[in-house]
Amino acid sequence: MKSIHLLSLIFAVLFLSSCAHRHDHSAHEVLQPVAKTDSSIYLSTSIWTNQNGENIAFDKLAETPRLMSMVFTSCPSACPLLISDMKRVQSELSPNRRKQVRFTVFSIDAKRDTPETLRAFVKKMHLDGQWDLFVSDLASTTEVAALLGIQFKELPDGDFVHSNRLIAIDPSGATLGEKDGLGGSVESLVKVLK
Repeated sequence: MKSIHLLSLIFAVLFLSSCAHRHDHSAHEVLQPVAKTDSSIYLSTSIWTNQNGENIAFDKLAETPRLMSMVFTSCPSACPLLISDMKRVQSELSPNRRKQVRFTVFSIDAKRDTPETLRAFVKKMHLDGQWDLFVSDLASTTEVAALLGIQFKELPDGDFVHSNRLIAIDPSGATLGEKDGLGGSVESLVKVLK
């Protein structure tokens, strides 16, 4: 029954979500603070490998406030900007709160991203110990993307088009706020994560 519900959710999100534009990454930026709900995103038990080579089930990420997104590490433009937006949120939190929030990024490139490429990306982007980067297989990636409301599609050249979305999650998995688009204010996300 749970898998039928999850598949229905995945198809509904993919059907209703709008596709990201490949070249105009800042178009249609929307800040979406949302009311906290009791529904949790932690419906999946899919297994993800982090930058340290550790396997972790998606539902085990609960119990910690997180700012989440999805990228691919070979992305030349939008993904580094998305990470920069996350870093701005991190820098605007108080030092004490900064230690409590995890910055969590899932790769959409199950073919090319590995723990090694994730570690290289961490170094390249100057990410500290509060960051968790994960990669998994295509089925798990599609499932978690649907739970996060993120669309992606692989292009013939191996690159991807995808939603540029940040999602603030409380320890129970309830969505606190969302931001679509690149750049612009991150104040609403900082506020809900304080």
